[in-house]
Amino acid sequence: MRTSRMGLAVLMGTVLIALAACSSAPSASTFTTSTTLASPALTIPSAVRVTCSGGGACLLHVPDRLRGRPLQLPAVARGASCPASTGTTVTHPGMGGVALGAGVVTVITSQAGDLAHGIVDLSRSNVVGWYGIKTDWAISPKYSGWVIVRAEQLNGHGPVAALGEATIGPVVVPPGPTSNTFAGWREQPSGTYVKGPGCYGFQVDGSSFTEAIVVDAVLPAP
Repeated sequence: MRTSRMGLAVLMGTVLIALAACSSAPSASTFTTSTTLASPALTIPSAVRVTCSGGGACLLHVPDRLRGRPLQLPAVARGASCPASTGTTVTHPGMGGVALGAGVVTVITSQAGDLAHGIVDLSRSNVVGWYGIKTDWAISPKYSGWVIVRAEQLNGHGPVAALGEATIGPVVVPPGPTSNTFAGWREQPSGTYVKGPGCYGFQVDGSSFTEAIVVDAVLPAP
């Protein structure tokens, strides 16, 4: 069993909350399970605040079955090849690019690199000392429930940080439309910030599924 690491995910703040109405892994990898959720990056909040349909704030409670979902990402030894996810060019209403992952939730990026093989060129970011990866989460109209994203470096202990102040925490998208919803497709814009190249994994949890998306982040050739 792999212990949790402090240098973990964050995309867009401690908890990135999409606007919602109150009414409304590769087989060659070894998967391990962690039930130690003490790290802020792995701890899913009990509730999130969202904007109600009539204005003001509402409190939505995250289901216990999601809060207790263990982290299951590929274990990658130092020096081993990164089991990066396959990329496919997509055009969804309101968004497009190369989508990594094959489930109802994918991550779309327009980053340079060999995206068809999950290899992403790191770029300079607006946060001093960090490289950036553009990560827009696309949620299929087939699914309208909760989405929670946690991530970590799989072949090391490097930090993965949020856009802006690099606060540790998971991405949480409540049920219902986000502020960027087009023809049923929910989009959650985000950015992933890292200190250097490495193999990085995202675990995407929904009400009835768990998906793993892996990217091999490299420094571009000079």
